[in-house]
Amino acid sequence: MTLRKLPPWAFTLISLGPALALLPFVKIVPSEAVLFLSVIAIIWSVAFSCLSWRRLDEPSRAAHVSAWLWGGSSALFAILIAVGVMRVVPGASQPLLDFIDAFSKKHPVGETGFVFGVLAAALLQSIGYFTAWLIWWGKRR
Repeated sequence: MTLRKLPPWAFTLISLGPALALLPFVKIVPSEAVLFLSVIAIIWSVAFSCLSWRRLDEPSRAAHVSAWLWGGSSALFAILIAVGVMRVVPGASQPLLDFIDAFSKKHPVGETGFVFGVLAAALLQSIGYFTAWLIWWGKRR
């Protein structure tokens, strides 16, 4: 099967390949090599995601746009509310700080906390997107 005949979802799966293949080797490979390979994986992912987008029909594109707008934005808003609550309520952030401390053996706590925040935001936005995407298609099927 040639690349021209693949459906959009196949391009999405192909786009994730290098990033997922890199995960088992993160602890083994030197940090500089992981950074270099991560950049290559991101470029690969963007290229194949663009190919996937070009193959989508108009309803599918509308589903993705709506899901990112409503699902991703709602999840980011929920994260901002949670951070606000953690800043105001004494001791509310302690379980999160303990969780971050468990992973900060190699890097400073502040750096690990920042990375955790970015990854948590991305993960929760992806969950919000996927939920909104399922709702969008559920209403129309």
